[in-house]
Amino acid sequence: MKKKTFYQTNIFWQLFCFVFLAIFILIFIVTVQCITISDIMASVFILAVLVIGGSLALIEFIILEHNNVHLTKDKIYMNNDWNPKKDKIQYYTEAYFADIESIDIIWTKMDSRGRLIKSKLISASVEKPYLSIKTKDGKVSNFFVMYIPKKNVIKILNEISYRMKSVGNNIKIINSDEAYLKIKKKIYIDI
Repeated sequence: MKKKTFYQTNIFWQLFCFVFLAIFILIFIVTVQCITISDIMASVFILAVLVIGGSLALIEFIILEHNNVHLTKDKIYMNNDWNPKKDKIQYYTEAYFADIESIDIIWTKMDSRGRLIKSKLISASVEKPYLSIKTKDGKVSNFFVMYIPKKNVIKILNEISYRMKSVGNNIKIINSDEAYLKIKKKIYIDI
């Protein structure tokens, strides 16, 4: 079974970021080519703004593309985010399909380990959606899904169910309709 990756952002956002970055690179090249002796200060200023803006856009794109949900033939995992420790929301999390006992969508102010986020940022006090997987040994693994499109969360659940069956785990998990309502925060039920 092939590895599948579900991205936090949709393809249009990815294309926008790529085009935005390409425009920055193009303007950078044109600016370097147009530097003249009389306008050197203006050209250097424009060049500096472009380098800083392009770098920030590239960093944001890389950060957004780093936290994706990955499904291999035997497990689901998500890498940790690159925030400082006190601001961290998602830690490296994995669950093996053969060990899954239940799956739910939960909303909580905690991080993916179930601990309080110690940040002073407003985002720390906001409830965040997680795909919460409980394994047979009682361990709970939470996958941050706030920026993954709702339809993709349903696709992730369907893919997990398919991969669970392929490794011999026939436990019934949350159905698509209930998951969709929970991700839209129409129903609030903890596991």
